Amino acid sequence: MIRKGMCMQLKIGESMSGFRLIEEQTISEIGGIGRVFEHEKSGVRVVSLKNQDPHQVFAMGFQTLPMDETGAAHIVEHAVCCASKHYPLKETFVALGQGSICTTMNACTYPDMTIYYAASPHEEDLMGVAKVYLDLVFHPLIYENSDYFKQEGWHYHVEEDGNLSYSGVVYHEMEGEYAEAITHLENQKQKALFPDTPYRYDSGGLPEAIPNLTEEAFLAFHQKYYQGSNCIIILYGDGNLKDQLHYLNENGLQQVPKGDYKAILPCQEPFKALQRRTAYYPVEVEEEAETLICLSFVIGDSSDQDLRLSFEVLEHMLLRSAASPLLKTLVIEEELGVSLSDGGYDTSRKQPVFTITLKGCEEEAGMQFESSVFRVLRTLVKEGIPKDLIEASLQTLAFELKEVDASYEPIGIQYSEMVLSSCFYGQGTFEPLYYEKAFEKLNELRHEGYFETLIEKYLLNNPHSLCMTLIPSEALGRANEEQKIKILEVAKSAMTKAQFQKLIQDNKRLKNEQLIENTKEGLGLLPHLTKRQMPKLLKVPKLEQLTLEDCEVLIEEADTKDIAYIHFLFNARGVPQEDLPYLGILAHLFTYVGTETKDYVAIENTINTHTGGIHSAIHAYHLFNEDGYSPIFKVSCKVLTEALGAFEALMTDLFLNTTFKEKAKIKEALGHMVYEMERSYIGAPEYRSMQRLYTYFSEEGSYEDQVSGLAFYHFIKPLYEHFEEQFEQLSKALKSVLEKVIRKSNVRLAMTIGKHQKQKVLYTIRSLITHLPGEKGVDYTYTFKVQETKEAFCVGQEVQAIAAGFDFKKQGYRYDGSLEVISNILENTYLWDRVRLQGGAYGCEIFLSEEGYLAISSYCDPHLKKTLEVYEGIGMYLEQLEIEPDLLERYIVSTLGTMLAPISMERRSERLCHYLITHTGPKERQQIYDEILNTTPESLQKASQLFKAMSSHNHYCVIGNKETITKCKNIFEVIHFTI
Repeated sequence: MIRKGMCMQLKIGESMSGFRLIEEQTISEIGGIGRVFEHEKSGVRVVSLKNQDPHQVFAMGFQTLPMDETGAAHIVEHAVCCASKHYPLKETFVALGQGSICTTMNACTYPDMTIYYAASPHEEDLMGVAKVYLDLVFHPLIYENSDYFKQEGWHYHVEEDGNLSYSGVVYHEMEGEYAEAITHLENQKQKALFPDTPYRYDSGGLPEAIPNLTEEAFLAFHQKYYQGSNCIIILYGDGNLKDQLHYLNENGLQQVPKGDYKAILPCQEPFKALQRRTAYYPVEVEEEAETLICLSFVIGDSSDQDLRLSFEVLEHMLLRSAASPLLKTLVIEEELGVSLSDGGYDTSRKQPVFTITLKGCEEEAGMQFESSVFRVLRTLVKEGIPKDLIEASLQTLAFELKEVDASYEPIGIQYSEMVLSSCFYGQGTFEPLYYEKAFEKLNELRHEGYFETLIEKYLLNNPHSLCMTLIPSEALGRANEEQKIKILEVAKSAMTKAQFQKLIQDNKRLKNEQLIENTKEGLGLLPHLTKRQMPKLLKVPKLEQLTLEDCEVLIEEADTKDIAYIHFLFNARGVPQEDLPYLGILAHLFTYVGTETKDYVAIENTINTHTGGIHSAIHAYHLFNEDGYSPIFKVSCKVLTEALGAFEALMTDLFLNTTFKEKAKIKEALGHMVYEMERSYIGAPEYRSMQRLYTYFSEEGSYEDQVSGLAFYHFIKPLYEHFEEQFEQLSKALKSVLEKVIRKSNVRLAMTIGKHQKQKVLYTIRSLITHLPGEKGVDYTYTFKVQETKEAFCVGQEVQAIAAGFDFKKQGYRYDGSLEVISNILENTYLWDRVRLQGGAYGCEIFLSEEGYLAISSYCDPHLKKTLEVYEGIGMYLEQLEIEPDLLERYIVSTLGTMLAPISMERRSERLCHYLITHTGPKERQQIYDEILNTTPESLQKASQLFKAMSSHNHYCVIGNKETITKCKNIFEVIHFTI
């Protein structure tokens, strides 16, 4: 239904504000109208997706086809954001975020396009950002100042010993990316599948290739692709389209060079037969690394919506569902590897690819993997896919399409990506958004052999396919390092003494300039909101607290599209301290194994058929204004009102009858846990270093270490290695822990539901909890050895994640909302300048909690000691900082924006859990909001003492490069060479 106010009195071919309307369509899937305009002077196309969503989006895309693996598209994306003709500031993009309440501002390099986007609930705010974006991308100062290329791309850095090294933000970012084996596999796979197209190159850049990019080639890339004829703008949401078009015409598009770029993206000619390839990736120690194997299939054309939705369903059946026949054969029965979690259906290219990836396997498993996959697929075609698996996968997709906003990104950005891809591929602008008819077709054909036919055509009989084995190689790792050293030595020897000294001076000049603050006049050029434009009060959700069968329930009424978000919050203190790791395992296994009445396959299919997902987790919530914490076993559910009957029966079965007898399934799950934890120290070291840091000064951090951290890993790894001997004891322990937790006396509920659902949901919940065991158990007190330390973990990374912090409440300080403003200031000035610009790290963030914890973390950081020294200098910096009132106001506004941002229903329901467990609510949120709003320069002085205290009570955890860590061994109390 198109609502009032969404109509525009403009016919196809007519013009308005310099734009000619060339297409208009009603799109029921987004609840609105899609329009395509062409700006007559610049050639820029504007696509409007007009609906009633207040979370407006501006996105701007360019087709940017990589010419090699030097990362030109990626480096241009970074560099243009630094400064422009009308906004010649230092780090314009960063400064733009101050004074804005945009919920996201970012730029991203895709395999074949680059997108700059922002989202805001405030139209003036969003269009101001759009104006600056236009100037940055079309009139950047990269032609006048080569420092942007050096800073964001690469340059020679002179080490203390006089040797050269490479530095640059993108260079170090890609070092972090290529620390993971899966990134190497993706790169090798694209080379093999698309040898005659730009997709054979990584648009982000290979670390060893990035230094081959010249400044001339960098500028030529921008000149070729950044022109009006290659630009598409997306406007999404409930904004005033007439005003937006007028604004864009008057504020940027008149000065955009039209150019004559024509999007040409060749398709790869299909192969005549399956290709088999072996590739290698560099590692330090082969025994600690993994082999990966994949089968990949090029699937038709991305414009085929029927095919797109069909393969999303097939992806769920074959790879995502715990009931997957491939998972059962490859991992559970044949034990060829530990996980199928990567791979899937990739639509980020003109020719989509479906990939089955097996991780954690042995080198010799390749042939068996291939034969086993094809055997399973042939069996599915011959005997038919189980009907309950088809139904479950279809219902999973149906739920996702109904819910829409489950992502952490605004939905308008997802729509923008889909539309931009379609446009650049020469397809219908709005085709990717039309899914209702395609989904109806799938439903009609689901039991007529439709999916079996797809498997036969696109997987079994598809010659454009590849079987790739990726093997770790110490020799390649050594050779790459030796080659890099040799190239740098040659580069240095080719310099005259004068050239070398000039390099030193240029680097010194660049570092000094990176610390220069923007002037008041420069900042005055940027659009911004003021405190007067901010609401005084946050929106108050409609909450109701009640008691149901002696259980505490907190309800939020909202427009949930008939979806009930239900969280069962079980007090987990009934588990003895020595059994906490079993509780961590239970959080992984609950809903993943069977019950007394159904095996794990039936449970999985029942969950996916009747709900939008059921997930369990264990978390320690700090109690408001108290020293203690509450450990909670949380079971989170999403369900449609119409399915509440089936939901009640399912949850009753899970709570009362879950068993741990399916030995092979439990072994598979345990192996996956071990594998993912090991990989996370390379793939997400910033997360793991932060998690470890909290154990140094926090009781709840130590608790979570037992159920999901390093202590948990050290418990489950030997359990997995000796699984056969320990299975019986494990099975009994898990059953015992489950019975201690799932009790009526332990449970509280948080629910976000629609007004008209309320009585039906309450009736279902009442009936369900009456079935729970009623007896009250023992609540245990836990004693953890919280030990301050300075710790490092050596992993196969070229860069570091450096986390430092402390408990400031123990030192007599208290949390105040003004600290959020100060963190904002530090992240965008002091830390940005010294850790990212000067240091070359990809980023550095501050984490504050109301419990009194402060943590700082850098990531993809080439340094170690220097970064810790930067952390130690924060207190002095704040003490000496004199900030202009209008600049402080900008920081206040952008900080307020984090509290004003629209969030998904799922995240709203998560917030409700926090309210219920911690005894907080909208009143406490409003207090923090008020404290942010009333931040003063004096707040900075008070905070300087807090950060100085961190220097004297500092603990840190570093995960990174072995050589870098051992060079700094004297600053650590403990160094681990394995996790």
